[in-house]
Amino acid sequence: AGEEYEIMVRLEPEEREDPSALEHAFIASPTGGMIRLSEVARIVPASGPVAINRRDQERTVEVYGEIYDRDLGSIVQEASEKFARIVMPPDFSIAFTGEREEQAKAFRALFFALLMGIAIVYMVMASQFESLIDPFIIMFSVPFALAGVVWGLLLFGENFSLQAFLGVLMFVGIVEEVGIVYISFVIMLRGRGMGLEEAVVKAGQLRLRPILMTSLTTILGVVPMVLARNEGSEMFRPLAVVIIAGLFAALVTSLVLIPVLYCIFEERIKKPAQNSRSAGNT
Repeated sequence: AGEEYEIMVRLEPEEREDPSALEHAFIASPTGGMIRLSEVARIVPASGPVAINRRDQERTVEVYGEIYDRDLGSIVQEASEKFARIVMPPDFSIAFTGEREEQAKAFRALFFALLMGIAIVYMVMASQFESLIDPFIIMFSVPFALAGVVWGLLLFGENFSLQAFLGVLMFVGIVEEVGIVYISFVIMLRGRGMGLEEAVVKAGQLRLRPILMTSLTTILGVVPMVLARNEGSEMFRPLAVVIIAGLFAALVTSLVLIPVLYCIFEERIKKPAQNSRSAGNT
């Protein structure tokens, strides 16, 4: 009725001590009859595998291990270094499976999601700003914020885990939001007839408070995750560290790098292009 039960069949205790008892065991023949094992096999003491496992049509032997008080990445790195010193016979190889394999799949999926998210955000900003250059200036701040993530992980002694990658996805969106707040205000001020340098400085002064509020509220919200020391807290600590370090770096890029890049692009790329178009129309 859909229920499964484990059943183990064993010989009597006195028969287990006599290997010759296997010779009298019966097996089914291809014709449907029963024959003695001794008629088709020779029984000798030897060693062999209890079970034969295959993966992708290849025989495999799996060795399991539990992780304790260390992260998966450092364990895999140390094991790989030791495996490299092993002289393997022909047609033999060593590969990591289990949690390491799942982690690699998750990293690939998250990396693809990160690229897709950046591309979609860029297209949306390009349509809203009606420019391909202004969104590029905002996106240019993301690599600099990632540098802050690296320093943050090193400072707190954390490794770049799956949770840290999730933190990257979160803070990248906030970094882009901060850039949008600043650039959109600069464009609005210039649309009112304000000069380039004056608009850049004025936008920095007026948008400083919203930018600080956006970043600091998020940073303060994840600080308890860094300070927590209860059971299981170490799992989400890399996520909080990535968000804090990335947003601190994003503050510098938003208030310093983005205004500088905006002025450079306006003076050296947009303005010469507009002048050349005007000369061609004339």
